[in-house]
Amino acid sequence: MTHGWRLAVGSALILLAAGCDAPRVDSSSGGAFEASFQGVRNSLSDAEQQAFDSAVQEIALEGFALDDLLVHGVYPSASDLARRVRDRFDGMTADEILAQGERVRSRRELEP
Repeated sequence: MTHGWRLAVGSALILLAAGCDAPRVDSSSGGAFEASFQGVRNSLSDAEQQAFDSAVQEIALEGFALDDLLVHGVYPSASDLARRVRDRFDGMTADEILAQGERVRSRRELEP
């Protein structure tokens, strides 16, 4: 029983360590965001980059109501808008962005 427990803990630590090495988006500043975002994207294959770009669009546009902009005249400043988008990706890995993009897409497709 002790051997099985050690194997399980060892496997969990290996998986945790592997996830820690994945590049993450840093939105602490505009420059940090640009550099880290490109690093995350560049860590993917060409095919994965296409899926990543699609996921980024889904996440970036989620929650921005066109009705608010066109009908109600609620316009955030460009810097506020950029910060809000950057904050959505802060600390995320490519896998997390891909998964979040899929969740957003699934919710959008369920809307009437």
